[in-house]
Amino acid sequence: MPTYTIDFNSTTLEQLDPVDGSPYRPVENFFLASTADVLTLGQTMFDLGDSEYIFVNGTRDLSILTREPSYLSGEPQSFRVASIDLNGFTWQNFEPTGAQVTFKFSAVAKADPGKTLYGFFTTDVGAGFQTLNLANLVVTDADGVPLTDYTGRGFNQLLYSLSWVVIDDTAGGGAPKFAAYDDLVVITNSAPVTNGFADGTLTGKGVLGQLFTKQIAASDPDAERVYFVVDKVLVDGQDVTDQAVDLGIAISGAGVLRIGVQEGDAELATSRTVQVTYHVTDFEGNSVQKTLTVVQESAVPAGVNLCGLGTNKPDHVVGFAGNDTLCGDNQNDTLEGRGGNDLLHGDNGEDKLYGEAGHDRLEGGNGKDTLWGGTGNDTLYGENSPDRLDGGQGNDVLWGGNSPDEFVFRFDGGNDIVMDFDVKTDTMYFDISMFGVNSFADLKANGHLESVSGGVVIHYVGSEGLDNTIFLKGVSLSSLKAANFDFSMPGDIFG
Repeated sequence: MPTYTIDFNSTTLEQLDPVDGSPYRPVENFFLASTADVLTLGQTMFDLGDSEYIFVNGTRDLSILTREPSYLSGEPQSFRVASIDLNGFTWQNFEPTGAQVTFKFSAVAKADPGKTLYGFFTTDVGAGFQTLNLANLVVTDADGVPLTDYTGRGFNQLLYSLSWVVIDDTAGGGAPKFAAYDDLVVITNSAPVTNGFADGTLTGKGVLGQLFTKQIAASDPDAERVYFVVDKVLVDGQDVTDQAVDLGIAISGAGVLRIGVQEGDAELATSRTVQVTYHVTDFEGNSVQKTLTVVQESAVPAGVNLCGLGTNKPDHVVGFAGNDTLCGDNQNDTLEGRGGNDLLHGDNGEDKLYGEAGHDRLEGGNGKDTLWGGTGNDTLYGENSPDRLDGGQGNDVLWGGNSPDEFVFRFDGGNDIVMDFDVKTDTMYFDISMFGVNSFADLKANGHLESVSGGVVIHYVGSEGLDNTIFLKGVSLSSLKAANFDFSMPGDIFG
């Protein structure tokens, strides 16, 4: 716990004078105020041989120690007291009357601010230098009766204020009561403690596409309530602090780190690293900062390479859930990617390539091939020979390649791009349900064709009222002809 010694060796009268608006602030924003006449008359500092002490004269010299209010709660910040130095009440050229003198301490505890706690210390005037252990001082009421609820606790508890005066000179017969003090040792409220996650680590592991939650451990040495604040969030090194809430990255009031699921997470083939810097604070503003790192592994299994497995006979090669690579050979092969972001290469022969789930790349190679992307945002290359390409669902990119090619489009197919449509030789097949018309003329008349910069866009409305499009790159509207449009969907393109 942070400990400070308030010594008065260099204290000026102006710092101790509460009238001029400059209260004494020794360390950690403490205030020391006094109502003492003596403290303002230049009689405060006495050299007792080993240091300077504050000279006090009876109950007129009330010293009060408190701290500035917390910026969070508005209440004074709390502290504990450990000890204070007193000196023998015999000074050069002055001898106080009487055999004993009593200090009266009073405090307001944070746990019960409506009650004032008292403590009394009586000593001989000739006792000399001594350190009073305030932490063990018996806590009483104003009349000196011990409070049993505070037995053994002394002033070693969080306080809002501490004050003290000299009240007794047992043999003085009413003579003035004098004493001196210095080196008040105080202990400020401690910051919370956090060592990262409850398992003692600063790292965690998750899976993309799955909600990540993990408890953060935090406690307060002063048994106060704490709360958590996110300071900075990095995702793969990029600062996304301002978007953290939208990304589902947050720490709850109970200290649970939560990383939500974003669209497409389950399909990512690489891991993601999330770093969250946070601080834990109590309600007096004491805080501690830590950084946690969570690595979210890809949910997509590692891919396999299934090339070079051909038999020089028509092969049927099936991938797995990962990002696989499948190759045909010189025969009429069938390749199925299944899950993951796959690469399918037909090579020679009249091949059938099924991308299926994931964002796939399909390459027909030589021969009259049929390519179907399936779900996901796929890229299809027909390459050499007449090919048939169907992107399926998702936003697909289609390259026919050499020779006359056929492009197949279905309802709710997404927003597709045909990169090399040849108006002289290529044909587009449409599901009639896409437009509700069955001729090129009707298509134009009903506003489904639009000339735009760089090509032509074919529009239709999908099942959820969303605009689905087919963009013919590098094509002019005037160059299109009825032969490029066929509304007799060929059914199963693999049939």
